[in-house]
Amino acid sequence: MRTGYMGTNALRKATFGRVNTSKVVFPIPLDIYIELNQRFAEENIHGALNPLSTGDTLSASDAISVSKGTGKLLFVVNAGATLTGTMTITGTKVDRDTQVQTASFQETLSVVGVSTDNSDTDADGNTRHSFSRAYISSNWYTSTVVMSTADLALSDVDVYHCSFEQVNDQPDITLTTFDINTFTSNANAWLHAHLYCVCVSGSHVELSREASLEIPSGDGIANKYWRLRSGVIDKSLDGTTDGFFVDVFFGPSSQTYFQDFTCKLWIDVQKDLTTFLASIPPHDHATETIIPATVSATTGMTLSGGIVFADVPEQILGLGTKATPTTADLMLIEDRADGDEKKRVSINTVLKAHYSAVSSVPYRDGSGAITSRALATDVLLGSNNGQNVVTYASTAGSMMARRVADGNHSFLTNDDVRNELQIGFVLWGEENAALGDGLYEWSWGNGGVPGAGEGFVAPYAGKVIGMGLFTNTSSSATVVLEASTASTVGTVATSGAISGTMTGGTSTFSAGELLTFKTITAGGASTGPNIVNAFIVFNI
Repeated sequence: MRTGYMGTNALRKATFGRVNTSKVVFPIPLDIYIELNQRFAEENIHGALNPLSTGDTLSASDAISVSKGTGKLLFVVNAGATLTGTMTITGTKVDRDTQVQTASFQETLSVVGVSTDNSDTDADGNTRHSFSRAYISSNWYTSTVVMSTADLALSDVDVYHCSFEQVNDQPDITLTTFDINTFTSNANAWLHAHLYCVCVSGSHVELSREASLEIPSGDGIANKYWRLRSGVIDKSLDGTTDGFFVDVFFGPSSQTYFQDFTCKLWIDVQKDLTTFLASIPPHDHATETIIPATVSATTGMTLSGGIVFADVPEQILGLGTKATPTTADLMLIEDRADGDEKKRVSINTVLKAHYSAVSSVPYRDGSGAITSRALATDVLLGSNNGQNVVTYASTAGSMMARRVADGNHSFLTNDDVRNELQIGFVLWGEENAALGDGLYEWSWGNGGVPGAGEGFVAPYAGKVIGMGLFTNTSSSATVVLEASTASTVGTVATSGAISGTMTGGTSTFSAGELLTFKTITAGGASTGPNIVNAFIVFNI
């Protein structure tokens, strides 16, 4: 159990990732983009395995010498007479953090037996690597490097340059998803992308192929985009020693058939919650609020300040309630005008800010007639006849009157508002051919054409307040909207033009009636598309 303090800004940083009881998880994408693949090129992403020497012998009288760029050395021991001993690596070491070089540096590597090389090829003949109990240097080397021994007798040794991504030495990472998006310009295109993990233990290394994304030869399609994905990798790595890289083979190698190539790897970086919080300063600046925090590896983080998190459900539901709020009660807000800083406001302040912008409200007078009254801005949360109501300064003729004892004035009831509420929407149909006289030919959705007594079911009573008609050619067409069986509720026509608006109709319909369009006169509308629409409002 750890107890400490966190400032509000530090707390925001702490909750950037997903939080469970003992870990903070940060999902991170690593991506690379290639506009057009190169001919005769194997693309290596986030590292590489490059052969420097194959089938060499190593003994007291026979050293191995290779020339390389910069990175680690990986050795695969295939055979030998004396397989237990030490190998001495001599060369120019490169410091991986500072790039400072040290000439004639020596490193001793312990060999305990043969390696297992399970490498094979993919469907188009490209090597897919797989090594068990291979050996790897602890340091980076560059230029000429010599391997020697006093006690080994190895008859078949392969030497590789090896580099890999370690996510800046993060100790707890999980490789989750391998993703490719690309475009092929020719049906002969093929692609093989292999994701490798490098797991190091001392001088021993395991190199495994974790996933492959492929468009084999013969499966290509010209001028198409491809999305390839493996999302169930779940490979845990220690970035202080382990890592990963990708080999990509574009084929045929003599062609450039791939464009807009994007390769993306998703990893989760995990931080111990207690350690992570301990690494955050107690506060970022002198004026921020200090929040007491208690952290447990089993129960997670508890903030005695009662902070509300955006991604934690039912925090408010678990709080106590207040039966009768007052104007002095406080609420938590995020001030949009001040960088979304959290601040407190009173209920009275919120009500004043809202109603001061309202000049008038609906009002029912003593006869039941609905009109409007001007509002004063002195808004309070008061009480009338045991009920909490919004009240206003009682200046006669310039207010919405509060409830009064004689009952001559009142606010609108819920039924008053509901009876006046209307919802509008557009009903439309399409005929992608010539129109015909007297036809039900207008379709919705997947081409179905409702006939007489069929169509859209009106859930409420309503009316048509406008219609429109577009014909692909100039016409004098007439279309109606029917309700139930041949009851016209709207008519629209064109007059020697390609568009027209509503010309008549009864305009109203009842709840449950069926609405559909019918062509009365085609009027020369000889080709599609033709579109008719009606704007309808419901009385809720």
